[in-house]
Amino acid sequence: MVTFVYMIMLATSWKMKKLIIIILTIISSSSFSQEVGCIFHFNDFIIIKEKNSKKYKILNSENKTIIKDLKYVNYAGDSNSLQVLDKNNNLIYLDSNLKRINTPKEVIITVCGTLVYYKRKIIEDNRNYYIEFIEDKSLYSEGVKKSIVDTIPKIGIKKIYFANSSKEIFYDGYSDFPTYLILDLGDKFGIKQGDLIQYFDYVDLKNPFAIKVKKKDYFGYYGITDIKYKKLGDFEYNLASFTDKKGNIGYIDLNGNEY
Repeated sequence: MVTFVYMIMLATSWKMKKLIIIILTIISSSSFSQEVGCIFHFNDFIIIKEKNSKKYKILNSENKTIIKDLKYVNYAGDSNSLQVLDKNNNLIYLDSNLKRINTPKEVIITVCGTLVYYKRKIIEDNRNYYIEFIEDKSLYSEGVKKSIVDTIPKIGIKKIYFANSSKEIFYDGYSDFPTYLILDLGDKFGIKQGDLIQYFDYVDLKNPFAIKVKKKDYFGYYGITDIKYKKLGDFEYNLASFTDKKGNIGYIDLNGNEY
């Protein structure tokens, strides 16, 4: 670094000085990216995840570290707050000034734009269930299109519904909704996604975006974790508490990472 500064001082033309500065900036940025895993802004603060330690720290507008050694930091839903795991793995919430609060206050988000609306509906005859897919592009003057996208034989199925416990789901271009099917087979449940069906002893549909499932004595979240937890809490924003087979206590995020 000292060598580059000395070269800048000795450079006789501005073009040469500019070239050296660009090279120096690239080297500095490369070094910084090797240390930092991700960065995001929260009001006047900067949250950094360090690559090596995988810990988070929060910087103020002057790039000074004001909180460090955090295990997890993310936005708390649609609030102007942060959900945080501190160095002792305590779950806390911080407001816009990084003051500790009990409950984040949700804000109303309005999305403007021209949307495509979708609907999936379960219809049936004597032999089969059919999944009807409806695509509404009326706002684009393209009308409404209907098609059958799946056929499920009725044999062995007592009830069938979507993750909202209903035979219909609605969603639009901004908000995807899980489209897999829940099959009630009497003594067990199946979750059908495309052509794949996975079977469980129990399914909990309180949160359609994170379905808690059970096999024998262990729990997991469908598509997020393995079935390996003795106890598994509900998701609170991005995190759910767990107790594993060895009695370890912690949290998982929506990607299945453990803390």
